[in-house]
Amino acid sequence: MLRPNLGMDAPPAAIEVGGASYPIDVDYRTWAQIQEKMRELYAKPADTRDALHNLKVIYDMQAMAFGGVLKDEDPYEALAAMTRFLAGYPAPPENGAAEPEEAVVSFGYDLNYIIIAIRNQGGPDLSYRRREPFHWWEFLLEFQSLCGEHHILRLMEMRGYKDESDMDAKKANRKAMGLKRRYALPYEMTADERRMAEEFDRMTEGR
Repeated sequence: MLRPNLGMDAPPAAIEVGGASYPIDVDYRTWAQIQEKMRELYAKPADTRDALHNLKVIYDMQAMAFGGVLKDEDPYEALAAMTRFLAGYPAPPENGAAEPEEAVVSFGYDLNYIIIAIRNQGGPDLSYRRREPFHWWEFLLEFQSLCGEHHILRLMEMRGYKDESDMDAKKANRKAMGLKRRYALPYEMTADERRMAEEFDRMTEGR
């Protein structure tokens, strides 16, 4: 049996960085924001400006998670620890190399639908009415366990639709692709994509 698991292990209320344990804000709202914040990081900083930008983002994430910056710890070790925490309870390993997939859900755009689906499935009310924290790991389990005809699951299905070449399914294919385009998530550039766009603009100035 995988450990830790919800049956035998309470989700952690602290994160270990550099051999020390630091209490964290465990609430799902905080970690949904931290996950969105990670898009602002440069995967491979090109210069000092990029590196300083990454540090600023990491420190912002630390402030959200820990209530302040961990001044005595390597910021990239803290980032790695936060990334591991974001994954939640361990899941079985996947077999084979998975192809990169387009995003079908965003906690930034879809949180309303997720909260309603969890409540309608008999889960807790995670709306603004809730005052006590709800652990991120338990939120992930609630979300991953959704089934049936919830609106968020239909959105995810439409967004993840793959274009079929079967001529017999041409009409259904056109309808599905139309729904895919209609309900697609707004495209948001990562920090690396923004840098490439800025460099391209500089190169083409005056042409």
